[in-house]
Amino acid sequence: MLIVAITAVTPKTKEVPSKAVSDEVRIQCTKSVYCSDYSRTTFVTHRTWARHFIEQYKSGRLDIDKFSADESKYYDTLCTDATTTGFMLEEGVENWPMACIWNGAGTSANGSSWCAPYPFKGESVYEFREVDEWRSAVANFRLQIGCSEEQVESVKNIGENYFCRERCNDLGVGDVPCLIMYASVVGAIMFFAVE
Repeated sequence: MLIVAITAVTPKTKEVPSKAVSDEVRIQCTKSVYCSDYSRTTFVTHRTWARHFIEQYKSGRLDIDKFSADESKYYDTLCTDATTTGFMLEEGVENWPMACIWNGAGTSANGSSWCAPYPFKGESVYEFREVDEWRSAVANFRLQIGCSEEQVESVKNIGENYFCRERCNDLGVGDVPCLIMYASVVGAIMFFAVE
C-alpha cells in the first residue's frame, strides 16, 4: 500500500527494479537502520525525481519558486544528499545489490548511514570510493539537476563513501573472530585489573 502511495506522487516513468534482484534478507547497517526492498523503492523514487528535474533543467522549465510541495522536498533532498547521488544516474543502478552506505565526512542524508544499490566488484563485502572521485560525481549530479552554486560548491565538505553488503554492524568480521577479539579484550582487562 505504501508503494502505491509513493508511486502516485512521483513523476511517471517505466523504471521498475528487476524481479531478478532479491532483497528478502534485510541488511543491518546499524542497530536501527536496515536495508530492504523499501530502501530500493526509496532510491528508485529519488532517481525518478532526479530524471524529472534533469528534464526540466535541460528544457529551461526548472522554476523552483513554482514547485509543488513534493517537488520541493525531493529537490532539496537531492541537492543536499552526499551519500547516494554520485551514482544515482548510472545505467542499471536499480538492479544492483543493496548496500549500507556511510560518508567519511559524516555528511549522509540522514546523518549516519543510508541504503542504496551499489555495484560491488566480485564477492567483496566492503568497498569505498575515493574522496576526489566521489566529490566529482556528486558535483556533476548537482549540476545536472540545476542545484544552486552554493550546493554544488559544498561538495568540498564531502568525504569518501563506504559501502557494505553484509555483516555491516560488526565491520565484516565473522562470529568466531569476534568471539576471539572479545575474549582477548576481556582477558586483557582482567589481566591489568588484577595487577
